[in-house]
Amino acid sequence: MRTVSIYIILGLFLTSFSIKMGRDHAIYLSVAELNRNQDNTIHLRLKLFSDDLQSAVRNFSDGFRPAPANQFFEKNSPIVIYYLQKNFRLYQDGSELDLKFMNFSIENDAHFIEFKAIAKTKSDKFSLKASYLIELFPEQKNIVEVINHGQKQYLQFQNPVKIQDFTFSY
Repeated sequence: MRTVSIYIILGLFLTSFSIKMGRDHAIYLSVAELNRNQDNTIHLRLKLFSDDLQSAVRNFSDGFRPAPANQFFEKNSPIVIYYLQKNFRLYQDGSELDLKFMNFSIENDAHFIEFKAIAKTKSDKFSLKASYLIELFPEQKNIVEVINHGQKQYLQFQNPVKIQDFTFSY
């Protein structure tokens, strides 16, 4: 009888552990790439885990429409675009740049979403706030790779209100 009790307790422990692992994952990370071209356009490409993006949009708007990952963006694109524009802010000389949606794709368990902005001047002084997903996941890290004439600079965001400055010449 004692052996059966130990197996039941062990089974309950493992079940609760596997349920928790099924809902969460160990890494909360997104990656973005910013690249400024000679024509003063700035391209942004965001890579977000599909399940995290769906959770964020569900939390953000009552207009969320549940869908499988391969149909999620088509059913929720206005909300997704607005959510990302609200939580990814790019500034040049203190003036916010308008991010225009360009494209999206899905690869494995990630959504890739692309935006474009036009730099207003030739100034190289930029600031960035990348607070998406942080409202849901306290461990979330948003890594932004700034590519400036082939040179890479990395910015890391974990604080939803933090703004970081960088140089971005063309």
